Amino acid sequence: MDTFVEMYQTLRDMRKRQLAHQVLNLAMIVCSALMIWKSLMVITESESPVVVVLSGSMEPAFHRGDILFLHMGFTPFRSGDIVVFKVADREIPIVHRIIKVHEKEDGTVDLLTKGDNNAVDDRGLYAASQSWIHKEHVIGRAKGCAAAAAPPPPPPPRRAARAPLRAEPPRRAAAGTCRTLGW
Repeated sequence: MDTFVEMYQTLRDMRKRQLAHQVLNLAMIVCSALMIWKSLMVITESESPVVVVLSGSMEPAFHRGDILFLHMGFTPFRSGDIVVFKVADREIPIVHRIIKVHEKEDGTVDLLTKGDNNAVDDRGLYAASQSWIHKEHVIGRAKGCAAAAAPPPPPPPRRAARAPLRAEPPRRAAAGTCRTLGW
């Protein structure tokens, strides 16, 4: 509570010109961030050029907290592409790999996806009347990745006083694969 009082006192003591300068600086920072985001949307042709992996369904390729950089592009979808898509009944986008591409005679494309760490395909995740996802459901294809910082290792188990302590290997091995995207 004291910090708010101090902030109020500081703002009250500022001259009008200083206050206007501070407000304009903040507005410029916010506008710059929005312009960068919108520019990335145009460049990547994706409504969300950056997403964060929220589940472990794509392990070992991606871990929770990894940041994916998306690009939509015009190349046809192929089996093995990693896509981010939304389904009708869910707000959170899903990051999974295409396992089957079904091209129809009229030019439309149906996609079947699956998480690398899941036993079955994603038909259970799609909307009730849906067996495939379509291009309009896809937000973008993963084109790059920034690995999240590894979580801290768990504390070592208690051992007898004479037993030597060994360092445990890191929980996130080098096989973690932002490399699956060619990075």
